[in-house]
Amino acid sequence: MKILFNNLAHNYEIPENKNFYTKTARILINLIQSYIDNPFYVLELGAGTGISTKEWLTYFPTSKVICIDKSLKMLTYINEKNLDVIKICIDAKEIVFKQKFDVIFGNICLHWFWDETFLCKLKKYLNYKGVIGFSVPVNARSFARGNLILSKILCKLGLYKKKTLREKILNRLRDVNGKHFEITFEETYSPSKWLKILKSRGSWNYLFDRKVKEAEELWKIYTKNLASLPLKWRIVFFLIKND
Repeated sequence: MKILFNNLAHNYEIPENKNFYTKTARILINLIQSYIDNPFYVLELGAGTGISTKEWLTYFPTSKVICIDKSLKMLTYINEKNLDVIKICIDAKEIVFKQKFDVIFGNICLHWFWDETFLCKLKKYLNYKGVIGFSVPVNARSFARGNLILSKILCKLGLYKKKTLREKILNRLRDVNGKHFEITFEETYSPSKWLKILKSRGSWNYLFDRKVKEAEELWKIYTKNLASLPLKWRIVFFLIKND
């Protein structure tokens, strides 16, 4: 997976992806801001190329931010943005800290290191009244043509999951007294552009795992002769306060 994101790092900086991650980061940060005033010590998981980090520092310029990502190539883009943060190249599931944080957050990343105990592990690194906040893309029931084609490919390859990530996260949030919010929005691009975007956002590999090549061939077949097609995203934003 580290190799995957090292290879995809440059694609996170294309305009379509920067717009996507900036939009979701702003929503997440605004939600966090409604829960806590002037957070100082901040831990960002899955920081990637620093798109969300840059937004965070726009809202909270005095924060001391530690950025975690398993891809060293991703983290080099943070250097290019001249962001005054500490960068650590490590898998989020392997973090160990002595200090505690006012905020722990991650934008469109939790699905890569999610397990049933991860949120409880994070809470031990949270200051009293501190906040955990994440945004996560989840399967959207949609008649948008792009979604229907993705569902068709999943069924064709026998990969349709009975229990969705959304259900798993919301069930876990009840155990830790978390709150969640959901938004949906639609983007329209050409099939070839969508293929590049879905790969660069990691969605393609997350959905199709070891059958990415077969999925790509089916995508090309099912989208043949289409100039463009819409795809709808459902994003879950959730917050946990330590009080």
